[in-house]
Amino acid sequence: WGGQTPTRPIVCNNGLLLITETAFSSIRRLRCHFEPRKLWIDAIFCINQALATEKTTQVAMMAEIYSKAHRV
Repeated sequence: WGGQTPTRPIVCNNGLLLITETAFSSIRRLRCHFEPRKLWIDAIFCINQALATEKTTQVAMMAEIYSKAHRV
């Protein structure tokens, strides 16, 4: 996702979140105007590789997310 500094605000889970310009552009391009859409964007929901417990939990979540995805 370019390693850019997060500067673009979005609303995520009722809170404000700053994301990179590249992630923001991707969300705009992939959004659906007439129904909700779930997107996994690693630049927003990233894994702390230094914490083994977090890595294990997140990898398990990724398997579930990918198994339910319509497209990858």
